[in-house]
Amino acid sequence: MVSGDVIPVISPPFATAVAQLTSLRHVVISNVGHLSCFLRTVQSKPLRSISLSWLTYDEGMEPHEVQKVEYHPVALLSQWTSTLESLAGNAWFTLLELPVFPHTVYPKMRKLRIDWDDHPLVAPYIRAYLNLEWIDFRAGDVFNWENDEETLREHHELNVRSQSIAGTRWQELERVDGCLIDFYILGLVCPISRVNLRTSIRSEHDLEILSEVLTYAQPKELKIAAQILHTDHSFSELLRTAAGSRLENLLLHIDLSTSDRKVDIAAALERLGAALRVCPLRRLRLCVRAGGIDPTPLPRRSRAASLRRSGGEMPQATASDPPPPPIPLNLAERSLQAFDIAAYSRELGSAIASLTDAVFVIAGLRNDEIMISYIPPRAGVDQQDERTYEWEL
Repeated sequence: MVSGDVIPVISPPFATAVAQLTSLRHVVISNVGHLSCFLRTVQSKPLRSISLSWLTYDEGMEPHEVQKVEYHPVALLSQWTSTLESLAGNAWFTLLELPVFPHTVYPKMRKLRIDWDDHPLVAPYIRAYLNLEWIDFRAGDVFNWENDEETLREHHELNVRSQSIAGTRWQELERVDGCLIDFYILGLVCPISRVNLRTSIRSEHDLEILSEVLTYAQPKELKIAAQILHTDHSFSELLRTAAGSRLENLLLHIDLSTSDRKVDIAAALERLGAALRVCPLRRLRLCVRAGGIDPTPLPRRSRAASLRRSGGEMPQATASDPPPPPIPLNLAERSLQAFDIAAYSRELGSAIASLTDAVFVIAGLRNDEIMISYIPPRAGVDQQDERTYEWEL
């Protein structure tokens, strides 16, 4: 398949044909078995972006062979130091010891995407990609806190220590996307303007990790989902620290669960509002998803479908079966139903002078009730930047 000037290279004959192209700028290499042939073919092309997957091997190459100095991205692609702007690597497992490429610099490199490298070392990238703006990192489902905490901590500390050496710290990154565990593995110690966390904050341990990440990053824009709102070490308290000192745009999803049924959620939201007042917010998106606190059993049809999928059986209902009695509202539900979301938004709008517009949503209440309130954009606000309007976590 060929789309514009993006060429998926799959065979040496095709690579030879590619050599005849005069305007080649972007390539996708899906078979590293033909990598050397391809590199020789396009070495004179001023490539701007390269995507290279190490998932497909042939010619006798084994995955562990990737972990050599010559296969590190900084070294392997050094023919394009003057032109390369974007690099994506899939299953590109790099060295477990810090390599040094003292004279290899990519001044135009702006975006680095890494899919599935469980032990990335950031120092070589920092030295080579001095002007990098955007990192999109996905370690993959290879780690979890319970089984791998010691390994994660050791790798995190190695990356943090390596950035204490002169010339091995980015001044600031524009954007980093990843799960919380990805941020922890990278151990970045520089400011990050835009932080996009793909996974939800589920425990106090997560909050401790998040605190370290955001204290270093001090983001201007943060996209995050959290299930921890009411504990002593809550997200609200984190916003009062250096982590929230530069925060201008916040998109926050609060996912309530069964453990929140005895919690005064309205009081927790008031504490969150008090913390938001100390941030230099411009735009705010706050969505509370309350389905987890509803104790009402699933409708019979949904339960029957679930049982069929699991191979179970469900007794047949008869016309004489009475409807189940309604379950009383729990504390969390009562507090949310009594919560004046319009007054909440007005008070925040008045208290935060920098706030230009906001949206507040409480969804998932019984009877599918949705509560919404807006602070409309103020006159003169630039509406071209729509990034914080995306409900996408």
